[in-house]
Amino acid sequence: MTKFLRRTAILPWLLLLLFSIAFANRICAADINVPGNYSTIQEAIDNAATGDVVRINGTYTHPAGSAIPVNKAIIIEGASGAKIETSGTTFLFQITVANVIIRNLTIEKTDKAGTQNIIQVLANNFELRNSTISGQYVFGEGDVSRALEVTGSVTGLEIIGNTFKSLRQPAYINNNVSGVVTDNLTQGTRGWVVVSDAHITFTGNSWGTGPNANVYDIVFINQSGSVNNYPDIAAISRANNNALVENQHASLPNRQLSIVYVDAAAPVDGDGSQRAPYRTIAQAVPRVAPGGRVLVASGTYNEQVVINKSASFEGTGSTLPIINFTGTVSGKPTLFDISVDAVTINRFHFNVDLAKLKSAIIASGNDIDLITITNNRIDCYGTPATGAYGDRNAVSLNYGGATSYRVATNGLDSIRFHNNIVTAAGTSAFRAAVAADEAGGSFTGNTLQSINHDVLVRFGTNGDILIQDNQLNGGGVEVAEHNAGAGATIISGNTFDGSFAQVSAPTAAILRLRNNQQGKVFDVLRNTFTKYRWAVSLENMREVRVAQNSFTPQSGSTSFYDIAVNTKSISTNSAQIVQTQNDAIIRNNFFYGSGVSGGVGVGFFNHDADNASFGLFKVNENWFDPQLNKAIYADGQQGSSTGATFPLYNTTIGTGPNAVTTMAPWTHAIDATCNWYGTVDATVLQQKADAPADYEPWLTKGTDNSASTAGFQPVANTCNGTLADNDGDGVANEVDCDPLDAAVSTSPVTYYKDSDGDGFGDPNNKTAVCATTSPEGYVANNQDCDDTMVYFKDGDGDGFGAGAPIACGKVTTNTDCDDNDNDNYPGAPEICDGEDNDCDGLVDEGVQKTYYRDNDGDGWGNTALSVKACTAPTGYVIKKGDCDDANNKTYPGATEICDGKDNDCDGSIDEGVGTTYYRDADGDGWGNSTQMRKACSRPSGYVTKLGDCNDGNNKIYPGAPELCDGKDNDCDGTIDEGLTQRTFYRDFDGDGRGDRNLTTKACAAPAGYVSNSSDCNDKNRTVYAGAPELCDGLDNDCDGTIDEGLTKRTYYRDADGDGWGNTSRTIKACAAPPGYVSKKGDCNDGNNKVYPGAPVTDGNGIDDDCSGSRSGLLGAEDLEVAVLDENQAGELQVAISPNPASAYFTIRITGKTDKPVQLRVMDMTGRIVEVKGNLAANTTLTVGHRYLPGMYLVEAVQGGKSVVVKCIKQ
Repeated sequence: MTKFLRRTAILPWLLLLLFSIAFANRICAADINVPGNYSTIQEAIDNAATGDVVRINGTYTHPAGSAIPVNKAIIIEGASGAKIETSGTTFLFQITVANVIIRNLTIEKTDKAGTQNIIQVLANNFELRNSTISGQYVFGEGDVSRALEVTGSVTGLEIIGNTFKSLRQPAYINNNVSGVVTDNLTQGTRGWVVVSDAHITFTGNSWGTGPNANVYDIVFINQSGSVNNYPDIAAISRANNNALVENQHASLPNRQLSIVYVDAAAPVDGDGSQRAPYRTIAQAVPRVAPGGRVLVASGTYNEQVVINKSASFEGTGSTLPIINFTGTVSGKPTLFDISVDAVTINRFHFNVDLAKLKSAIIASGNDIDLITITNNRIDCYGTPATGAYGDRNAVSLNYGGATSYRVATNGLDSIRFHNNIVTAAGTSAFRAAVAADEAGGSFTGNTLQSINHDVLVRFGTNGDILIQDNQLNGGGVEVAEHNAGAGATIISGNTFDGSFAQVSAPTAAILRLRNNQQGKVFDVLRNTFTKYRWAVSLENMREVRVAQNSFTPQSGSTSFYDIAVNTKSISTNSAQIVQTQNDAIIRNNFFYGSGVSGGVGVGFFNHDADNASFGLFKVNENWFDPQLNKAIYADGQQGSSTGATFPLYNTTIGTGPNAVTTMAPWTHAIDATCNWYGTVDATVLQQKADAPADYEPWLTKGTDNSASTAGFQPVANTCNGTLADNDGDGVANEVDCDPLDAAVSTSPVTYYKDSDGDGFGDPNNKTAVCATTSPEGYVANNQDCDDTMVYFKDGDGDGFGAGAPIACGKVTTNTDCDDNDNDNYPGAPEICDGEDNDCDGLVDEGVQKTYYRDNDGDGWGNTALSVKACTAPTGYVIKKGDCDDANNKTYPGATEICDGKDNDCDGSIDEGVGTTYYRDADGDGWGNSTQMRKACSRPSGYVTKLGDCNDGNNKIYPGAPELCDGKDNDCDGTIDEGLTQRTFYRDFDGDGRGDRNLTTKACAAPAGYVSNSSDCNDKNRTVYAGAPELCDGLDNDCDGTIDEGLTKRTYYRDADGDGWGNTSRTIKACAAPPGYVSKKGDCNDGNNKVYPGAPVTDGNGIDDDCSGSRSGLLGAEDLEVAVLDENQAGELQVAISPNPASAYFTIRITGKTDKPVQLRVMDMTGRIVEVKGNLAANTTLTVGHRYLPGMYLVEAVQGGKSVVVKCIKQ
């Protein structure tokens, strides 16, 4: 058992050891410094291995004209302050393999030359992180400088946390590329360019502003056949800090922009970009992408705008842009004409000329949901046009007035009308500030003044209607005739000021709720009504709760009404109204007096008695000022409604067919318990209930307790000082958010606006609602110091926050990864301290040093065994390159000793030490200085002496005796020096005699040379001094005479070859030359049948036998033959020059042109050496180029004439 425990205890340590070894091997990637280990980046990459880090130090200037191919999966990073300067038109880096990372590096293009894509990416999984790439690009200039060009079907691209500035484009990303571009800053460029069928996700990127703004931030370009992978550029813009994104895909009717800029003060019309805005809003509409934004600068815009694109139109600048149209109206009588849904109008100042226009904004179309109108000011001027004014609304939303714009299919939902101001100026006023039909939505935080309706919502169709926190200074609010699709209506927290309405609409209430035939819930809660003559009118209504409101009439008024409940709808469309069961709950309100006695608190009127229907009416727990003439009033008017004293049914209210109805006294029971009537006693109080004589019996719970005293007696009984709890939830009615619902047992809760979403509310922007959860955009606390900014705690004071938002602070980011150490924050310089200083999720990256294992303790480590650390671990050193880590005498720079080892680790053994030996191939004891080696002992065939100038001859070496052999025996650079030399003569023809004109000095005759100089013709070996004279026409014995001492015979020309020669043509020779014979007497050397002794033919007229007589009548003519060396026979002439000749002879033949010339050349032996036939007369030719020296005969024959000329070749 013990052994088992021991073994199992050892197992985790063994696993840890194995893991450590594996980890050590994994992190053994080397750090290669440039400069340092190598002088150039290219050298570093060439010598790097997969996973190595090539670190750039200082400023590195890359030569123009050469790219650096990155063909290994390595990391290229910059040390602190490192920078690469590049120029020219070639790439700096070409990424040709996957998994390359470039990080923490600053790269600057220092010139404006041509086109340069600084990094070309051709392989997958490339990462560019935390780097800065900049250039010299100036807007309007032509140079093309890009940080990146990504080509081919590259996947896994990651471009994260970088800064790109002053470039034409940060990147050009081609089709089929996929990857992410995240958290980069781009400024001063023309924007990212991405082919539209690439798959690039942009998130969290930010952009330059002002003079550093980009022309565009992101551009998706179209290529033939490309797919539009970026249909929602507005969403891309929102995900990237409101990037200016353009989509150029061919499928779009226009090149779409996510944000279009408009500035009336722009010098010229641009293209809608930030640097070149349009000058009118109308130009922006076709350009903006669906869901995009149109940003309009301060200024005045004289235009009507048709908005047929779902987008947000926003005024920018310190003052609201003014929309004031002074031209001729076209289309709808409005400044902004909205015909599509999802449109936002924010921060404009509309000036509406009522002489020609009806509205600032009209929204009318088949689908116009999601209309948002916020933070605008709408003023009017001019005398309104005569005629119907029912559609003269500052904002008209699907409204069907005199001109019906109510065309939306299924109505209009999700209206947001917030924080707007609508004003009136005397007779220049709108009928309604905002009017909406078949609508649902919210109307909050506005300040409105109009003639009849500050807010008018009719025929509610689409969800809840919230009218909250408004300042209503005109005709107030009207909500009428809900349809089945309507939700609840909440009118809460508003302030109604009736001053203007007393003049503009004196016979109408400033809050009118009409005709709730669908039975929808209406809540009128916590509103303040002031300065009115009539506050609230509930007409043909049910499911109404009026609670926690405050009523203060016009000061000094004696004829005011706070709340009037009526079975009649006081409107022009009474004929279409369906009467419904009337009911109401009026609770927890304060009804103040006017300062004098008079007025009615709550009045009940039955002015449409024909089909009146009644439900439960509760008037409980209200406070009535004792100055009121009638606190609760049951009207007793009868007869036609035309005779009513209140309300007045005149030409202003209630006209039209069937508008006249029958009035009857109010007889329905009212629960009026537990109200407070000041401090009056029961007798006075009883008089406050004004009704016909039979009024009291119809009151249920007429007394406050079980006593039978008639009338209302709260002061004298238990309600005096006691808070009632109608729903029994334990919360008094006065503070119960819903006194009728036991499930709701809280008081109205005040919530505060949280505009920036940080969880803290603005103390100056609040609302109170009956809900246990806050309304959207509100929170329960009011601690926010600035509701436009989200702050985070900066515990270490480094300017970066962390954790959840805080209410007040100075830091707006929460990216600090260690808020307890001010050395650690995003972008901080990484120091080697075991912490993530720059908050990039990595510890000590780029700053750890590489240490190498030093087993032999010589201070140098093994390059193959390394770890990264801030300080050297035990057994590790900073220096690497030990080629034998088991020998402490072996390391880079060690003294090389002669021991057969590479002591200094330079790849060579014993270099620079030992003895230099030289190759002695001939064994003469002297070595060849060009063949040497160092060794600790003499190798075989090597000697220590050097300088042998001929290591193939053992008689040649430094100091050898000089021999007369034509060689440099002693290797002193001279030959046969100090020896007696003779003169030798060139013997070209090998006859043993030399040419006296061609000599050389030598110890012995060199080849081709002889010791005598008696040859007079060194080209002919038969010619030399003392040679036997030959009969060859040459001076064979060199005595100056030719063929002397020889016997010569006379030979005769035998032209016809009959063996007999022409006696008149002779030659002296040692032997018969060709064509010559020793016999003479041929009387016709042109006929070989004629010669002495030839047979005679009778009668032929020829002297056949040369006897002197002819046998026949005809004679014969001899061939005319010139004497030897006479160059003419008749007209045939032969001229030879030069003669003698050393090279060749030129022969000139002249004669008659009617016959050809035959030419032959013979040597003195009669051998024919050359023949040329059928030559034309008057010809020049050359012969004798290859003739040996000697005498030659040249014979020319033409017809019967022959010329023979002797010539000599030297």
